[in-house]
Amino acid sequence: TSVESVATLLGKSPALLVLQQGEEHGIRQYEEAHKDEVLGESVKNLIRNTLLPAQREHLAALERCKTSAA
Repeated sequence: TSVESVATLLGKSPALLVLQQGEEHGIRQYEEAHKDEVLGESVKNLIRNTLLPAQREHLAALERCKTSAA
């Protein structure tokens, strides 16, 4: 994508920042969706038990990459 292309041109740190912002946005989206009373319990369980933990792990991995790149 164009975001990845720009990040590649700018170097590793900006690319990690863009990815981190995407993961943070995803977490906020899942947290908001989880509060939605229209969603069934099975969807909320999926968000709570699978999607949010995976998203948070991705964010933690990016943080580790940023730390090792510095």
